[in-house]
Amino acid sequence: MGMTIEFYSAEPQEIQALFSARSESEDFDRFFEELGSYPVADFSFHLHIPEDLDSLCQTVRKHNALVPPTFKELYVEQIWFDGVSESLTLLDQTFAQIVASMRASDIEQAALDWATTFPYQEPLQQTPAYTSLLQLRAVALDAATRNRSLLFYVEGNPAFFRW
Repeated sequence: MGMTIEFYSAEPQEIQALFSARSESEDFDRFFEELGSYPVADFSFHLHIPEDLDSLCQTVRKHNALVPPTFKELYVEQIWFDGVSESLTLLDQTFAQIVASMRASDIEQAALDWATTFPYQEPLQQTPAYTSLLQLRAVALDAATRNRSLLFYVEGNPAFFRW
């Protein structure tokens, strides 16, 4: 079983209600249609948790010392858990503001630096790590400008989580 890792810009109560309603309903088409209305950054590409997300923090930290060295330190509150393998966690708003405020050249450099930590064969600008970090900036920018929250969604086998 693979993992799904996504970041969303949303009002926590709205997206929590959406996920909770999906748990009680079988109308998955409507769920995915509504979920698709939220800005999303997809990080579902063979990440090792927590190592690769900690590495992401350390890469962004090079551009702003306020970013903690470990990803778990960004957690504010788990707002939804299905009891098995899915969770939605509110992240520290400072992180969203930092990523949103990074200059285009800084986020591109951070994306290149982070992408080099993966064994890619293709040019770094064409890698999932590079594009996902650019997507994260767009999601963080949406959260910052629309006064929304940055949320972290994970679906996968709980055995992958060692934090």
